[in-house]
Amino acid sequence: MNIQLHFDQIRHSPWLDQFLEKRLERLEKFLRPDDRVHLNVKGHGQHFESHLSVQHSSKKFDFSAQGENLFESFSQVLNAALRALSEERKNWVRTKKLK
Repeated sequence: MNIQLHFDQIRHSPWLDQFLEKRLERLEKFLRPDDRVHLNVKGHGQHFESHLSVQHSSKKFDFSAQGENLFESFSQVLNAALRALSEERKNWVRTKKLK
């Protein structure tokens, strides 16, 4: 899994990069090594916006959320991605069993 992080109007540090990458590794069980994950985090004064794009096989998933802090918005998009990819895998397994 290829992870790319992008920050807009936010000062980030190696600690923040490591924190976000570690959390994004939870997606690995649903993805292939060549799948791409792109996280874009923006600061807007009193709130933050996170946008997560996942390129999985031939499908692209996009998730966005806003929060009062970076961790709130990031947690929302990560949880949405985990739910969607889990459902995608369940559907794939069901389809394989029907064949």
